[in-house]
Amino acid sequence: MHTRDEVNRFCAWVRRVVSYSHNLQTLRLISSGEIPSANISFDSLTNHLTARHFGTLAVLDIGSAFIGGGALRQLCITCVHLEDLTVGVGWHTLVGNYYVISV
Repeated sequence: MHTRDEVNRFCAWVRRVVSYSHNLQTLRLISSGEIPSANISFDSLTNHLTARHFGTLAVLDIGSAFIGGGALRQLCITCVHLEDLTVGVGWHTLVGNYYVISV
């Protein structure tokens, strides 16, 4: 995926696929290559997951797909069963924000 439109269409397709799952525990998106640009956000997908699958999602692996700091924060706060998270974030997101997750 090389454009914002391609990423948005892909995220919409994934949202449709997982939308009716009542017990989504694991979502892994496997790519044959790295996401070429960190400025193309997958926030719409993570926002959907926090809204619909917050009670069951335990593993989210979208490789190096980028999500913004707000989406990361909401994901970590809302998805109470999240154990394994693989996403791409900017350095400023990790340095500029402090996330406290209690176990």
